[in-house]
Amino acid sequence: MSRLIDTLVCIATLAGFASAQAGLDTFGITKFYPTKAGTREWTSAHWANGNNRVITYAPDPDDPTGWTDDHSASTNGFHIDGKGTMTMSGGSPRFHINSTITSKVAAQLFENTEYTAYYMRKGASGAAYGGMIVGARSGPLGHASSGGNDCDATTYYGRFRNDGKWDVEKELKHPGSTYWSGSGFNTQDPLWHGALLPQNRWIGMKYLVYNIDNDTHVKFELYIDTLSNGNPVSGGHWEKVGTVADTGNWTSGDVSGCNYAQNMIIIPGHGTFLMRTDNDTAVYKMVSIREIDMSAPVSLRAQGSTREPQIQVQQSNGAVHVFLDGSVVDESKIRWSDLNGKLLPQAPRTGLALVCVQTAQGMQRKVVMLGE
Repeated sequence: MSRLIDTLVCIATLAGFASAQAGLDTFGITKFYPTKAGTREWTSAHWANGNNRVITYAPDPDDPTGWTDDHSASTNGFHIDGKGTMTMSGGSPRFHINSTITSKVAAQLFENTEYTAYYMRKGASGAAYGGMIVGARSGPLGHASSGGNDCDATTYYGRFRNDGKWDVEKELKHPGSTYWSGSGFNTQDPLWHGALLPQNRWIGMKYLVYNIDNDTHVKFELYIDTLSNGNPVSGGHWEKVGTVADTGNWTSGDVSGCNYAQNMIIIPGHGTFLMRTDNDTAVYKMVSIREIDMSAPVSLRAQGSTREPQIQVQQSNGAVHVFLDGSVVDESKIRWSDLNGKLLPQAPRTGLALVCVQTAQGMQRKVVMLGE
């Protein structure tokens, strides 16, 4: 069945719901949440200023915020081509965006955030754990710390790994870390049906990190765009990869010498995002990091997705029940359509149909087969 039909039908069902758009970012990519008022966005728009340059263990003088920071262990430098892309390579390239630097603008802390970028893997080398890797809530020195005890890593990494898996990795004290995926603690779910991360192909990532439960826990959402190939017209085609939460039962390696427990939840922003990989070549473009307003209505999300594992449909005794992550959905939040876009008064008894569910996180939908 067509992804286009899926998308158009879902958009048609929006007429029955109150839904607000958060708009598009500077690159024309859909924002899932609006930018928080009074905060400054970091974007890679200055990579397209016509200045072909290489940044090696130095700031980028063309960054209008002054937040670009290089804390690589070994690198061939960051090649910014002046046309919008940045290429990193070498043993341990670490491209930091440190919002505590005040050389050009006021400091802020990246806390509740939405990260968006497109990435291309070049070549088959590199560690299995490398790939499209972005860290949030890191200390300004990343792996290191001003006290020399490596206790300031405090990073949650969203990872589309070279070995074809995805997870969220938690590192408190470098180098100890653990990870979580949809299957649970220290598991890594397949992202490419068992295949490795593709080469020479643009892949989009959205990585949302935000506090929940009155700032006591942290939630993570990962989305992927595999259809745009680096040209995200109409905002991109975002499919949900999975969600993870740190609620206090997530330990992270040895923390001896640090003033926190192994299961500390990283609540503060700490100021730094970083993009990294290991022993391979990664190309990035259309990068944005935004503080987001979690109280505002969210946009229509994950347009064009054919993979919505959070929705389940069950039939029993002639009735159709819709579940979202195991919980039954109220009928007032459900719309049914056929695949030609015609709204249906209720679920059909047989055949293919599209079910759209309005949630607190936006519109979710799934094509399902119904039968007596």
